[in-house]
Amino acid sequence: MRFEVLFEKNDYALIVRGKDLDEYAIVYKLDKAKGCWANTCSYCNFSEYSNLSQPEALMYALDMFLVKTEENYISRCRLEELATKFKDRLIEDDCEEEFFEQECYMEEHEKDFFELNEERCPCCNGKLEQETYYDDVFEDTSYYNYCTKCDWNDYPEHLKEDAPYNW
Repeated sequence: MRFEVLFEKNDYALIVRGKDLDEYAIVYKLDKAKGCWANTCSYCNFSEYSNLSQPEALMYALDMFLVKTEENYISRCRLEELATKFKDRLIEDDCEEEFFEQECYMEEHEKDFFELNEERCPCCNGKLEQETYYDDVFEDTSYYNYCTKCDWNDYPEHLKEDAPYNW
């Protein structure tokens, strides 16, 4: 297989490989003389059939390479997980509005990423999900919201006896 070495550290290497060099891979115990390695830890394809662009694939590959080679490196995925947990705790404590607006100076796309623009349950501030139902009285399809944490919902009163859940 054709490949080019981009970075090497310890027993790991970040390479670009493939017939058209359209895949980044983190490989373990690369033997350049033989053109082989013990195993592939991770890879990202950026060919025309991939949903990743070359810079996006490189970002993911570099992130994984650093996870494997740097002792105290925190991956982007882990940072997103932690940031989401912190955000969820702030929302539970009802202090998110002023914090996100006045201290974080968050832009709309940043709020969307952390789901801050979504509606919240009026009872417990939990995340609201939406489902559809058919309303026989009004002969129309409508939507209702329900909370994933508590029993709150805005299902119409005249339909609650036929509701899909015990409300």
